[in-house]
Amino acid sequence: MTFEERLDRLTERHEALTQSVEMLVKDTQANTENIRLLFESSRIQGESIRLVFENSQVNSADIRSLSENVRNLVRLAEIHERRLTNLEGGE
Repeated sequence: MTFEERLDRLTERHEALTQSVEMLVKDTQANTENIRLLFESSRIQGESIRLVFENSQVNSADIRSLSENVRNLVRLAEIHERRLTNLEGGE
C-alpha cells in the first residue's frame, strides 16, 4: 500500500468519524431537549397533583362540616317533632 493510498484511507476514516461525531452531537442535543421537556412536564404534573391533594383536603373538611350540620338539623327536627306531638296531646 502506497503512502497516497494510506493517506486516502485515513482521510476516509477521519470523514466517517467526523460524521459519526456530528450525528452523536445532534442525538445528544435532541435527548437533552427531550429530558428538559420531560422534567418540565413532571414538574407541572407534580404541581397539579399537589393542587388536587390540597383541594381534596378542603373538600373533605367541607364534607365533614356539612355532615355535622345535617346531623344538627336532624336533631332539631326531632326535637320540634316531639314538641309538636306533646302540644297535640300525644305521648
